[in-house]
Amino acid sequence: MRLVDKAALVVSAVMFAFSAWVFSQTGDWVALVFMIMSAGYGVLFIRRGRNRSDDPADGSGE
Repeated sequence: MRLVDKAALVVSAVMFAFSAWVFSQTGDWVALVFMIMSAGYGVLFIRRGRNRSDDPADGSGE
């Protein structure tokens, strides 16, 4: 997994945690939508990182 993919995964996890906190405090549906979207991005970045780590031609050296 490349550094940029790891950074994107961390950002999406922070967004998820913050949205979950806002939703728990306010019950705002927009926070719930952001929480779901953040989880989706996390899954996307995990899959993307796994696919690239299997490809020796990506030049990541990992």
